[in-house]
Amino acid sequence: MAQKNKVKVMIEGKMITLGGYESQEYLERVAFYVNKKIGELSELPGYSRQTDHMKSILLALNITDDYFKAKNRAEHLETDIEEKDENAYEIRQDLVNAQIKIQDLTAEIAALKRRLNSDGSDPAAEPEEHAASEHASEVSSLSDDDYYFDEEDSEPQNIKPAKTVRQSKRYVKNRNNY
Repeated sequence: MAQKNKVKVMIEGKMITLGGYESQEYLERVAFYVNKKIGELSELPGYSRQTDHMKSILLALNITDDYFKAKNRAEHLETDIEEKDENAYEIRQDLVNAQIKIQDLTAEIAALKRRLNSDGSDPAAEPEEHAASEHASEVSSLSDDDYYFDEEDSEPQNIKPAKTVRQSKRYVKNRNNY
């Protein structure tokens, strides 16, 4: 069982013996706090004219006010800590997901490099090369009498003779009467 401590302290000029299971340093801090509050109240106008009973009530009210303010601050800090813990958890989850994605992409890059090294072709360029070869065969089969128009803007003023657009991928063959 914990040992009860006793300490003599001076409160408002009077020697008082405090006892408790807390350390002597703690009991001295309590006495210092009470003296500090009495000092603050003594500076207020009219406090010195109050009865001892009223002074005790004012002291108790002020100490209780400090207690509730400190308790409220502690509750807000606990709430902040809980919110920060939740945010930290979410950030850790995002980090894990990002690391998994990096691993997947690294594996995909390695597979593409192996494929490139094994058959000598660039797998990423294949769709573009295929489209370019289709366009080249279409353009080479044109006569100078054929006309093309821009896919994005098919207005008649943008119609071009085939011979001026043979190398362009943006133009589409149109054999209408333009």
